[in-house]
Amino acid sequence: VTPGHTAIGDMMTVVCLDDYHTNDRAGRKATGLTALDAKENDFALMGVQIEALKQGKAVYKPIYNHDTGNKDPPELIEPNKVMVFEGLHPIYDEKARSQLDLGIYIDIVNEVTGSEPGATLKMYDDDWFGNAVTVVEMDGEIDMDNMEAQLKEIEENIEGLNAK
Repeated sequence: VTPGHTAIGDMMTVVCLDDYHTNDRAGRKATGLTALDAKENDFALMGVQIEALKQGKAVYKPIYNHDTGNKDPPELIEPNKVMVFEGLHPIYDEKARSQLDLGIYIDIVNEVTGSEPGATLKMYDDDWFGNAVTVVEMDGEIDMDNMEAQLKEIEENIEGLNAK
């Protein structure tokens, strides 16, 4: 995995859609809205950039810095064999959602008790707003010292998945 804000590997790039927040932390304080509010996300830019990446074009993606709460300078993202778009609203917006070949909703558990480094995946079919989906639940933690091997294992398990 290449060091930097966005996780980029030989076959897979993981784009955090939090980077498309409209305002930084101070701006959200001024508006009184949280990042959970759809109004605080630039869905137009998100959809255009996901579409461009799918068409094989590079984009300069914005960066929201969770450590500082500020927007950092954009970074160049090249298309990759597998592009993962994760965050608060990856399937909320129709334009962005229409560009996805596979939509997976991961239901995050607020507290995982007794977990040790290492993630367990559970997959099942479900319905999401009237659409058939395959849900992947992750229980546990990513072992940061073994992240590359864990991501490879996840990629291998998802490859060929007959998903909705």
